[in-house]
Amino acid sequence: MEEHLLAWVKAFDLAPNAHALARFRRARLGELAARTYPSVADITRNSEWLSLLFLVDERFCNRDNTPDRHEIVSTNDELLRMLPMHLGPTPAPHTGLAAALAGWWRDVGPAMSLGWRLRFVGHAEQCFRTYEQDLANERYGIPPPLRTYVEFRRQSGAAETALDLIEFAEGAELPEQTAHCPQVHALRTATNDIVCWTHDLLFVAKERARGRMNNLVAVLWQAWGGSWQDSAERAAGMIAARYRDFAIAEDSLCRRLDAVEWEHVERAVRGYRNWISGSHEWHLRSPRYIRQKFHFDRIH
Repeated sequence: MEEHLLAWVKAFDLAPNAHALARFRRARLGELAARTYPSVADITRNSEWLSLLFLVDERFCNRDNTPDRHEIVSTNDELLRMLPMHLGPTPAPHTGLAAALAGWWRDVGPAMSLGWRLRFVGHAEQCFRTYEQDLANERYGIPPPLRTYVEFRRQSGAAETALDLIEFAEGAELPEQTAHCPQVHALRTATNDIVCWTHDLLFVAKERARGRMNNLVAVLWQAWGGSWQDSAERAAGMIAARYRDFAIAEDSLCRRLDAVEWEHVERAVRGYRNWISGSHEWHLRSPRYIRQKFHFDRIH
């Protein structure tokens, strides 16, 4: 899978120089897909989407060439035009990134219902648009308030799009009524928080070294004071609480559905669990991250 992704990136000229290609190779996004979608026979499209997310982040957050807000908005507008909810032809792409996304959508979109496409495109737009927000651009200085940061992180982390693709890859699209029920919403939000907050906990040393404060641990440090170790412990406690919330929501959903309905929906729920554990394992092994001394056994 790694070789496929490298060939795919080169075909669309998505890594403009050797340094960018090296960063992409070190990310091991094929491994991330394999760990987070372990029961899927073909993870090609899922791994390509994770790669697209990585490349968008590289484009918008590259310290050597950070685009201004106008360029970010223009890029987002073009990318979203490559994801027509009602399918049909897309405008001619102006960049390799847009061309890659358009080709990817031609493979994924027609396989799913309009309801799923509405959900996926909505989640993709939320993610892309966060790069336009002041909170994304003002990465240095005083951390944002906790409530503001939590909502921002749920959108910027793109976890919702990754969870949507469980239904595509498993061939188990959720019925609309179930997809929008409170229990599924609770499961997905807990998964999102666990994945993104664990990323923050693992990445905080690098963020601090760069002076960045857009991180859950920094937000807690600003809100509660104390040491950075204390703030890391608070973050670990929040993550542990979200594991408990996940278990409660899963039990509630199981009791709501009959046996036949649960057999179908459980494939998606299993996918959420896989994403939590697979993302955690990938973070601990990817060269992009450094394991910190923050008692990870408490959140495993």
